[in-house]
Amino acid sequence: MDRRSYRNISQGNVVYTNPQNDTTVIRHFAGPVSDTIISGDPQGVHTHELIVSGLSGQLRTAGGSVLLGAGYIVFHEVFNGEEFVSREIILNRGPHPNLESDLALFCDVVTDALGLS
Repeated sequence: MDRRSYRNISQGNVVYTNPQNDTTVIRHFAGPVSDTIISGDPQGVHTHELIVSGLSGQLRTAGGSVLLGAGYIVFHEVFNGEEFVSREIILNRGPHPNLESDLALFCDVVTDALGLS
C-alpha cells in the first residue's frame, strides 16, 4: 500500500467580495495540518486521516468576527480516486461548528454577510 502524506504549517486570508455592494468577508486560518492516506489505493477507494490544530477558520465580517473552527480535530475522509465520498470526525477538541455542520455554516454566514441571501 502506498501511504502518501504531507504536513504543513500555514496561515493566510481568503477575501470574498460582493461586487454589487462592495461587502467583504475575510476567512483567516493559521496552524499545522497533516494528511495521511491510512488505507486503500489512491487510484480507487481510500481513506485520508487529517489532523488540524490551531485556527482552521475564522470569518471576519463588517459586523464582527464569527469563529468557525479552532483547536484540535482529527477526521477521516474517504475518496474514490479523486472523488470525495464521506467525512467522519474522529476526535474533536474544538469548537469546530463549521465542520460539524458539514461546511453548511460557512455557506450560511458568508451568504448572509455578503448580502446574497
